[in-house]
Amino acid sequence: FLEVPDHLPFQTAALSSENQLVYRADPNWHITVYDPSTAGNGFLLYARMDAPLQTAQGDLLENGLVFAGSGGRLPVTDTDLLIAQGNPADGKDTYTIQWPDDEGLLVWLPAFEGVPGTAYTGTITWTLVDGP
Repeated sequence: FLEVPDHLPFQTAALSSENQLVYRADPNWHITVYDPSTAGNGFLLYARMDAPLQTAQGDLLENGLVFAGSGGRLPVTDTDLLIAQGNPADGKDTYTIQWPDDEGLLVWLPAFEGVPGTAYTGTITWTLVDGP
């Protein structure tokens, strides 16, 4: 990795009778990967969370962190989830991983769930693998 921000803040959301996706607070949030591989393997980037998002009081938001993309919306759980990959054929060695506002890592807030006025936190474990 060249750059992985320490925090991934999300917008504030109000509880609702509708399910909602909560977007990243910084639309320019990104990860930068340096892949000097001369073997032409590319890279795979995985994310996982060993525990769900939770408040300081221990209230949980199960499957709250999700990865949204062309394949739908997948929860980030305690199993590695592929979120990006680099293709050696493109000739680059530095990759900026950034998604449109409604894709990438987002928070899924089911209807009437969550504790109003309370922050949720969690820890993402990133795994960078050389090659497919």
